[in-house]
Amino acid sequence: MKNSLYEDYITGRPEATALFSRLPDAMFSEAWTKSKWASGVADALNQTQETLDVAKEYVTGTELVIATGQQPGLFTGPLYTIYKAVTAINLANRFHAAGVSCVPLFWVAGDDHDFEECRSAHFFTKRSDLLSLTYVPREVEVKDMPMYRVPLDAQVHKFIDTVASACRGAEESEEIREFLHESLNKSDSLAHWFALIMARLFRNTPLYIFLPWERAARIAALPVLAREIKSPLAGTQLLLKQGKMLESLGYAPAIQRAENACNFFVERCGRRCNVYFEDNRYHIAGTQETHTVDSMLELLHDAPEIFSPNVALRPVVQQQLFPVAAYVAGPGEIAYWAQLKPVFHFFGMVMPVVYPRSRCVINTIKTSQMLRQYELDSVAVLNNEDLLARTLRVEAANPAVAALNRYRSGLVDLLEEMRHEISGSHFPEAVSAAERFERDVLGGLEKLERRLLHADKEKRQALEARLERLRTLLAPMNKPQDRVLSVFSFLFEHGWELIDRMIAELELDTVELQEMEL
Repeated sequence: MKNSLYEDYITGRPEATALFSRLPDAMFSEAWTKSKWASGVADALNQTQETLDVAKEYVTGTELVIATGQQPGLFTGPLYTIYKAVTAINLANRFHAAGVSCVPLFWVAGDDHDFEECRSAHFFTKRSDLLSLTYVPREVEVKDMPMYRVPLDAQVHKFIDTVASACRGAEESEEIREFLHESLNKSDSLAHWFALIMARLFRNTPLYIFLPWERAARIAALPVLAREIKSPLAGTQLLLKQGKMLESLGYAPAIQRAENACNFFVERCGRRCNVYFEDNRYHIAGTQETHTVDSMLELLHDAPEIFSPNVALRPVVQQQLFPVAAYVAGPGEIAYWAQLKPVFHFFGMVMPVVYPRSRCVINTIKTSQMLRQYELDSVAVLNNEDLLARTLRVEAANPAVAALNRYRSGLVDLLEEMRHEISGSHFPEAVSAAERFERDVLGGLEKLERRLLHADKEKRQALEARLERLRTLLAPMNKPQDRVLSVFSFLFEHGWELIDRMIAELELDTVELQEMEL
């Protein structure tokens, strides 16, 4: 089964685009009107910006919203988090240019409890190697603990000094280091520190930071959670049905659910617990606690702060709180949004446009020169397309290789002529033998070329070291750069202004991989 839904969506394949409400291109041709936010949310959002030490123009609660978000990560996690925020800002700016009042909003998914995804950060250092740091809380067991409760201890201060010393620096390095220490001292959790850093990174932009675990947000989400509770497993059935539709189209469903699994969590003793519905009762996993529909509704209204939506219900809660025109999503998110259209309809809402985030790879002047010198590009490095052989061909002035290449084309032509003549015979075994012979000869030529190219051991080792530096920057851990490296790999050298440059240089109207040279 293929899983190229993202590629099919961004290229406009009808089977894929039909899974969504509207296409990104249609968004700016619609007539958008003011819509009221959920009660209390605008005031809470304004207050949050103040507590995060950023001065923003107060929202009125009637603006259109371009939303995006991410679970908190150490040092903001991978670069794609930053690119999602940048894309949301650029989308909102386009609406503003068209005369529509619109704000970009970043949803800090601090309810998330997958600590393994949040605890590590990776950096490209001034020695052109990869520095990886993993946070292991020393005094608290954080299993199933939402990120807005996960505490940070003194070892993170050591991480800050390690990163600041390891990465390339400039005049602003010390200011950034001091900010990280000061913000960490103010933080009461991993999610809070993440929010403070994001607020500082985007201080000079219109981006608003939203904390969904605040009480005003929990109360505003009540109607969605109440509907979910009143209709046990209805949302789950819709998700599973849509998942089967995806399978019929050849896509692997991103959201897999047990048939008795609910789409919300309940916190108990600071832990996020799954909820199941069996025998006409709700069961809170890991406890002996059960509820009827009525008693679960009563618990929701008495203690909304302990309820949070899962990955499928969170977008619906988001739409309940804000008039979201578009949600900026990465490839993985687009895959799970493909299952959500029936869920939005169930709650009487129109699914927002799902807008692909900008994709970018950051390069340095040196590595750009190296790519040009060896006739490579970022995609070739990511795909690891026999880079050593390619660079050796460019680098080597090898008379033996030159001789091989002179004779190769003639040999290839002769082999093809021989195979075609034998194919005209009526001896299938002879035909297959000729095909095998041709493959063997061509394979032998490739092996001979590699031997000749690798003969100069010293040159080969020097090139291998250069290529390793390229891979570490452009495809660390054999993954796309934006899925691994933290923005702080470059921020210490280029300062806070790096964010402004990203906003200015990343284009909205392309889904292609963009490059930024620093």
